[in-house]
Amino acid sequence: MLRSLWSWGSRENVGYFLRNIASTISYDNFTDLPKAERYLEDWELEQLAHAAQELGEKHWLVFCLLFYSGMRVGEVGRVTIPGQEAGQPQEDYPGLYWHNFKWQSDPIPGDKCRGYYTIKFRGKGGKYREIGLDHETSGMFKQYRGMSGEKMPVFPNASPDPKKKGLPLSDRAIKKLIQDISEVAGVKFSCHWLRHSHASRAVDRKTLFEVQDQLGHTKSDTTKTYVRPKKDAGTGTVLPRF
Repeated sequence: MLRSLWSWGSRENVGYFLRNIASTISYDNFTDLPKAERYLEDWELEQLAHAAQELGEKHWLVFCLLFYSGMRVGEVGRVTIPGQEAGQPQEDYPGLYWHNFKWQSDPIPGDKCRGYYTIKFRGKGGKYREIGLDHETSGMFKQYRGMSGEKMPVFPNASPDPKKKGLPLSDRAIKKLIQDISEVAGVKFSCHWLRHSHASRAVDRKTLFEVQDQLGHTKSDTTKTYVRPKKDAGTGTVLPRF
């Protein structure tokens, strides 16, 4: 975020900063890890899930949506960018409303009401895409939605600030909810780690194309970076003995 701010502010047509001093900053933290290593183990996810439920419905639903959909935080929360005037940000992405969610009926003999949501939204690079949300998480969101109309935000902001109240939660507010979960669980992670953990598990069960489509990757090579080497007795176990 700091790098982005200084990069924008030092542009010739903006002129807030004389030069981009943030370009020399080195970040020595877990974001430098290879994607396949930005991975939460099952026991860590269990702790995080327990903490999210303890903190309340909003924390739990945000946690579930990020993990089970694989969406980026900037595809869930409202995003603003610096406006023409200082202190007057402009909206770059509106966040999720219920009109983004469409219920798809998928009944089975034991459950005629079963179904799932598809979510259509603007992804990275300004491209719109539509993904499916698993049945169980969809059921949670359907119950949470209740009678909310299509023009209502999925995660409305309860801020006392009249400029923010009633709008979708911002990407920064979503990150704060995730930080709350991290602190309560005692597990260091970020929103993007949930996306990585989704991807690293999904590539074990789904085709590369399906995972690529779900995550919105332009190239399959990007999706391949989530494949984790299996720690077992090696490929020699399938060879004949002589």
